[in-house]
Amino acid sequence: MRLKTYLVTLLIFLIFLYGGILFILTFSLRDNISNIKERALGEHYFIISSYYNDLSHVEYRKKSEIDDKTNKGIDIEEKLLFDSYFIYYQKQPVYLGLLENDIVIKSTLPNISSDFNTNLDMNKRRVFYNTENNKNYLFILGNLPKPFHYLTVIYCYDLSAEIENWNDMCKLFFSFSFILSVILAIVLYIVIYYIFKPLTEITAAAEKIAKGDYSSISVKGKGEIKKVAVSFNYMADEIKKNINKYIEIAKQKQNFIDNLAHELRTPLTNIYGYAEYIQKAKLTEEDKFESTNIIMSESKRLQDISQRLLKLALYREQDMEFNCINLIDIIKKILTSFKIRLNEKNIQVILESENFIIKGDEALIECLFSNIIDNAVKACDKNGKIIIKSFKDNNEYINVTIYDNGKEIPKDAIKHLTEAFYRVDKSRNREDGGAGIGLTLCNEIVLKHNAMLHFSSDSTGTTVKLIFTK
Repeated sequence: MRLKTYLVTLLIFLIFLYGGILFILTFSLRDNISNIKERALGEHYFIISSYYNDLSHVEYRKKSEIDDKTNKGIDIEEKLLFDSYFIYYQKQPVYLGLLENDIVIKSTLPNISSDFNTNLDMNKRRVFYNTENNKNYLFILGNLPKPFHYLTVIYCYDLSAEIENWNDMCKLFFSFSFILSVILAIVLYIVIYYIFKPLTEITAAAEKIAKGDYSSISVKGKGEIKKVAVSFNYMADEIKKNINKYIEIAKQKQNFIDNLAHELRTPLTNIYGYAEYIQKAKLTEEDKFESTNIIMSESKRLQDISQRLLKLALYREQDMEFNCINLIDIIKKILTSFKIRLNEKNIQVILESENFIIKGDEALIECLFSNIIDNAVKACDKNGKIIIKSFKDNNEYINVTIYDNGKEIPKDAIKHLTEAFYRVDKSRNREDGGAGIGLTLCNEIVLKHNAMLHFSSDSTGTTVKLIFTK
């Protein structure tokens, strides 16, 4: 691209340069010859007029009849009158000739093989150019007025000096143009190089991007190239972000598949093991009852996983219709459903909530708080404590915090809490029968409601914070 631009630009400039020089030189030559022609016509007219007057005076002195002179011709004295013009022009590139009835009687003309046609109309002159022996001549032929119309004056101007000067000027101009072209070619190459240097860097950076290197480029200067570089850097950053995002999504999908396979393998192994145990071993009724209970429990676990996965897919794709929901009523309803489990662990629940109204899907909001409170109950030991608060912040957003005094969640694990099948304490979750995707569902519900979900944990317990912006 750079070489092509350089050659095309240089070619266009050379065409205009040499075309302009050729035009100027051609115009100069034509103008010069035109001026010479005008001057020659004036001098030819002057010679004819002067010679005519001289002849008229001589004839008058001789008291001859003008009508008789037509047949007699001119004498030696009259011929000598023309010599004064030869003497005047002998130091100039001008040659003269005098013809009488197409016969040369006086001439300083060079040896030229031109056919001088003197058969001219009165008061008209013939002008033509001729080249002989590599020399150029301008000829002007004209007859004298009556009664000397049988006399023809030939004016010849040697253009060789002008042509030679013009050739020398052409050589000078084209030599100068050649030197100028060489200098221009060098300067143009340097300019093109610096103009295309940022584009070269951008091209190199694009090749790096194709190989996975998304580093930005630094381009100095201003104008369009700078804008292209800035846009390119922006594009590279966006590509890097998207690539990292897709890599992260791919990792999450792979982790999801690995965790799903792990989650399914454990109950399936238990079901198969106890089914084979029942089939091959001699069992008492009590052993059979215990084995079938385990099989049913693991089957229920598989069913729970499949239902939650189905809900997760539906929440991601389904469009929701939001209605006004009384927040305190939802929380109280959920706490009522957890009453038996709370009593079993003797967990104290403190509810400090105002009567706030939010917009959302009631079933999803109930599922959201149910999962969070369920996790809080699982996290608490016996005689634990759960504190639920709701309030408005400075932005008039409704905040709901659910605190439990259970075991601390490691900081590096908090960012993974909403990943499917991720467990902080895997053994505890399996004992409680969790599917490992409850918080993943919560995160999807929060996103559907343009809300925010935050986790914090320390040695005193864990707090889940929900912020509803609408």
